[in-house]
Amino acid sequence: MVQANARMQADTVFAAMFILAVEAVLFRKAVDLAAPFFTRWSPNH
Repeated sequence: MVQANARMQADTVFAAMFILAVEAVLFRKAVDLAAPFFTRWSPNH
């Protein structure tokens, strides 16, 4: 992504940023789904 930015390849930079955003959302969803499994011991759950 850094090399594409230096070479003024805006389409490649935009695609990389879009992929990173999608990965961040998917990772957040995965953590939200896994959290109850790891916090069964908590009295608030």
